[in-house]
Amino acid sequence: MPTTISKRAIWEYLNLGGKEHDTYAAFIDANPDGDYCLTAEQFTLLKSVALRELIADQYMSENRPGGDDIIEYVRLAQGAIEDGYKLCTWYGPQTQTLIVGYNPVELDPLEPEPEEGEEEREEEDY
Repeated sequence: MPTTISKRAIWEYLNLGGKEHDTYAAFIDANPDGDYCLTAEQFTLLKSVALRELIADQYMSENRPGGDDIIEYVRLAQGAIEDGYKLCTWYGPQTQTLIVGYNPVELDPLEPEPEEGEEEREEEDY
């Protein structure tokens, strides 16, 4: 049975360099100014599962991808789907963006609870 985890926790792990750190303590030391929803248990889980990162970025309203970038994202998404991954997306309140491939046997990404003043958006996994 897959483990449920919020899409925001996955975004925090990927965007803040979770793959580069062996422990949660090292991850927090490298990112001391955050108020994270990612827990030590979730960090350990994400270290052990297969993820295909397409986009895990912030300020996407300012850092818009160009045409070549979009073509590359499509190619990566198609490859992930062909390899048996499902894709999930998330767009956060500060224009954080997540598009990641995951193994549905390992993970079940959940929508985070809307923050105060944030509109709830319908998003689908592909």
